[in-house]
Amino acid sequence: MKEKIYRLIKKIPLIMRIYIKKYNRFPRKTNAVNMSGIKIRHNQVILNGKNHVFCGIDCSIQNNKFVIHGNENRVEIRDNVEINGSDQQTIFMQGNNNHIIIESGCRISNTSFFIVGSNNKITISKNVSTMATEFHIERDNNTIFIGENTSMHGRGTKTVHFALDEGTNVVVGEDCMFSNDIQIRSSDSHSILDLGGANA
Repeated sequence: MKEKIYRLIKKIPLIMRIYIKKYNRFPRKTNAVNMSGIKIRHNQVILNGKNHVFCGIDCSIQNNKFVIHGNENRVEIRDNVEINGSDQQTIFMQGNNNHIIIESGCRISNTSFFIVGSNNKITISKNVSTMATEFHIERDNNTIFIGENTSMHGRGTKTVHFALDEGTNVVVGEDCMFSNDIQIRSSDSHSILDLGGANA
């Protein structure tokens, strides 16, 4: 019955717009958000600057918070994607020209994307499944690429955690499996100071 109602809503643009507005909080006076797929409920999208969020068809985007500050940042969610949050921050971007791509058929649950910097890119390829996973990028020119059919399933606080800094790249191939409590880092996220040189 619900599927029939969704299909009916999808066919009538006016009802679809009312439905999306009722169950989501999107920024006003902007054309930067296009989430016209069905099953889009209880999301909050905050865009400050000139940014873009696009969602494909037949997606389920529920209980998420997207916060994006800066210019020319892009979030592309392709067709038949599920992103289920828990009313927490799912995407945070601060900077310019950052890009998150979630390709078709992905199942994303309780996963966070955090970017502070510019010219960074996260690509989640087709049919990837994540749960309790964290993608964390700081500074500029970093890249995370996750290959097709990969699964990353953390549990509670024992997440799968990626941390990149200082213009580095992490590539995960196809058909990989990650269990909980795994960390992949390109930096320890701490600066190194030469105190001896400073005193010389």
